[in-house]
Amino acid sequence: MNCPTNIATAVELGTQGTPVYWKDPWVTSPTGNGTLITQTHASGNVFPVGRTTVSYIFADVYRQLMTCSFIVTGTSVDTTPPVVYQCHSNIVQDAIQSGLGSLVYWNEPFAIDVGGTVEVSQSHHPRTVFPPGTTTVRYNFTDGSDNIAPCVFNVTVSEGDTTTAPSQGLNVSNCPTNINVTVETGTYGTRVMWSEPVANSASGSVSLVWQSHASGDIFGISKTHVEYNFIDGEGNAAHCRFAVAVTTVDTRPPEVSLCPRNQTVKIELGNKSTTYEWIEPIAFDVLGGIETTRSQTPGAEFPLGLTRVYYHFIDGAGNNSTCEFYINVTEVDTTPPTIQNCPRNISYQRELGAPMPSVTWEVPTASDLSGYVNATSSHSPGSMFQVNTTVVTYKFEDAANNAATCQFEVNVQEVDTRPPRIENCPAKYHQ
Repeated sequence: MNCPTNIATAVELGTQGTPVYWKDPWVTSPTGNGTLITQTHASGNVFPVGRTTVSYIFADVYRQLMTCSFIVTGTSVDTTPPVVYQCHSNIVQDAIQSGLGSLVYWNEPFAIDVGGTVEVSQSHHPRTVFPPGTTTVRYNFTDGSDNIAPCVFNVTVSEGDTTTAPSQGLNVSNCPTNINVTVETGTYGTRVMWSEPVANSASGSVSLVWQSHASGDIFGISKTHVEYNFIDGEGNAAHCRFAVAVTTVDTRPPEVSLCPRNQTVKIELGNKSTTYEWIEPIAFDVLGGIETTRSQTPGAEFPLGLTRVYYHFIDGAGNNSTCEFYINVTEVDTTPPTIQNCPRNISYQRELGAPMPSVTWEVPTASDLSGYVNATSSHSPGSMFQVNTTVVTYKFEDAANNAATCQFEVNVQEVDTRPPRIENCPAKYHQ
């Protein structure tokens, strides 16, 4: 038998599995090649994270079973970098005045990764004074497997003659506190709402000159700083700053597929148990790493009656799913009764002219595993038999109508062993 060895494969994080290929096993025996009876999987099937047992069952011409089993182990790997959103295009802005830089604002990019957590590093921050000329701004988004996705743009500050004269008198109200939101693992972000801040000034005229985000924006799995900047008619400036932190939580149990249906297995009367094979169920979880426990394995022995088989799948967050089915082992009776003392053929000689003989024999009996046997016969011991060959039949039936027959022949032959009888024989004569 050329049974494949155990196979290890990598499964990309966030996918349900990966196709695995192998050369199909085959078997030979002295009586020829084996015939494939069943198989749990085929080469090219998709296998999830975890250990999956692959089995092939063959039979030879004598119905001798041969099994090939090996294990496909899927290990979760993450080679995909985060996906970046809102990466800014190049920014061009005038300086406050000649020789000075400029305060530059932008909406910060964010990234989403199938693994959930993304670490952000950046060369500059919005609301930073940039000097005249061109400065490269770089964000690096790194996931838990050290895959990196960059966001790069240039900030160019040109010479200008604008001046800013800050003063007091502008107040901001209704500035939100930090916001913490949880989302289900496997989602990339969520829409976050808040009440917009309001600015008031003695001058009466207030403008919102810049805001990094708006209520209802979608926030990725990270901590994001939100800022509003206001200015009044006298040039007074004020801001509102808070953070939106989005974290993941896993509340969904693994998804189970290929859960077997209930099965009824029949065994011959007199047996107490039997083995049974099935294709094992599998489970998928967005984070991978599923722990599987089972009550029985394929090929286990099952006694008469109903037995519950269950599989428990638990993910890394403790969420669990169950697959259960029942094996019902029942008895059937296909074996006829066993006959004891079936007589051999009987030969009987009847003297010529004698009446029909009465022939006797020992009555046969039968036993059955069910304990019940009904017997019928064509003749009984002591019956009269004519000169001829007569077949005597006993039929034994059990409760399942399985029948066994005992037959023998009674052969009656007519013979003449008596000499002729002389009549009128004269007496001796004397002269």
